[in-house]
Amino acid sequence: MKIKMTKIAKGSTNGITLNTYHTGQEYDIPESLAVAFIHHMKVAEFVVAPVEIEIPEQIEIEVPEQIEIEAPKKTIKRKPGRPKKVTK
Repeated sequence: MKIKMTKIAKGSTNGITLNTYHTGQEYDIPESLAVAFIHHMKVAEFVVAPVEIEIPEQIEIEVPEQIEIEAPKKTIKRKPGRPKKVTK
């Protein structure tokens, strides 16, 4: 995990050797040490690696031919004995 030190700190990547991490430098260290530096000790910040994305200049899209579909006509059946509504 890449981090950038905001303060000088000491830490170990293997549990045996103690290293000094200097302010302003970027380091690629194990996640457990990065969590200790960033969240617990507040002496580093996470470095976001740039991601390269290829964007094509033109995109070709095939559009299928339009098909006309007629909707079935609905018939309204009235119950016998009900009068029709009159609108003004």
